[in-house]
Amino acid sequence: MIRICPSILNADRNNLASEILKIAKSSDFLHLDVMDNIFVPNKTFDLFESERIIKECPIPVDTHLMIIDPEISVKKYCEFGSRSVTFHFEATKNANLCIENIRNSGARVGVAIK
Repeated sequence: MIRICPSILNADRNNLASEILKIAKSSDFLHLDVMDNIFVPNKTFDLFESERIIKECPIPVDTHLMIIDPEISVKKYCEFGSRSVTFHFEATKNANLCIENIRNSGARVGVAIK
């Protein structure tokens, strides 16, 4: 099965809600790239922006955490309603805790290696 999961990384941040609505009509998921400018050299959405996007999104959200120490906040992304959460193995001190928190929330787990 093929699923369409576009990223909003290049969306117009001033019109994010309308940008999301445009892709929601023909997408299965919304891909939310979260970068902290520590693990990767870019910064995108912080925790509060991510919460708003996830809670207001009309389609399920696939969250990709490109942040250092994801074990600190992975549970929050699940609580916000992410349908799946991917974190980077080398960014965490406790991959098992990340996996456990995601699984316990009912979300799908993704593990990436940089």
